[in-house]
Amino acid sequence: MQPSFEMLLGPICMPLLDRFIQLLKVSQANSQETILNEIRKARELYTGMELSAELSRIQQRLDNVECLSVDVVINLLLTYRDIQDKNNTKLGTEECSMSACTDYESIVKLVETLEKLPTFDPMAHPHVKFHYAFALNR
Repeated sequence: MQPSFEMLLGPICMPLLDRFIQLLKVSQANSQETILNEIRKARELYTGMELSAELSRIQQRLDNVECLSVDVVINLLLTYRDIQDKNNTKLGTEECSMSACTDYESIVKLVETLEKLPTFDPMAHPHVKFHYAFALNR
């Protein structure tokens, strides 16, 4: 009786599979850290509309679901909020027109886009829910 392929390859494949899963987890953590670092760097280097454009570029990279985490989403929401606060401070709340103050709209778009994803529920996180409601109120 000859041994089957499963019996022969099992001891070889299982450690390789475990190692592959471990590498995927490390890669996912690294990509999330990279995006968080890009958000922090954008906060330091850009202001106003430049920062908004940079955040839009970073947000487009979130098409990869492995990069998506609550930390990344909250950092994006806080940065959009900070842009909005700086615009209101510079322009004054009376002078803030719809064209100059569009970052609340970016918050709403981000959360509504995330709601469409089957793997991420933004309303399960209180911070996301708060900033979404706040942006809708503006």
